[in-house]
Amino acid sequence: MKLILQRTGTYVPTWNGNTELPEEEQIKVDFSYITASEKDIFTSETNGNYANLAKKVWMKNVKKIHNLEVVVDGDIVNATPENLLNLPDTWDFYVEVATHIFNASSLNQEQSKN
Repeated sequence: MKLILQRTGTYVPTWNGNTELPEEEQIKVDFSYITASEKDIFTSETNGNYANLAKKVWMKNVKKIHNLEVVVDGDIVNATPENLLNLPDTWDFYVEVATHIFNASSLNQEQSKN
């Protein structure tokens, strides 16, 4: 059996109608896949608390956010993983991305073929 793995990927969130926008306007998130070791650490450190797990995955594995302009009280704020956690309610966006990263990091039958 041969495993074909990638260390990084790009995700296009469905959040806020993003996937209905023209491709060049869609928010895209560059991320690193979670290793088995990281997954064990993340789940043991968070004791089953989903919010803490999502935050750990988000902070460790989100590398860059493309095509997201954030304006707070009239000021443009950089859309970095760190900044988004400290802005008014971006919860649904960050949970969707963290969940995708966590789930996409698990090998499935198709990934392990050949």
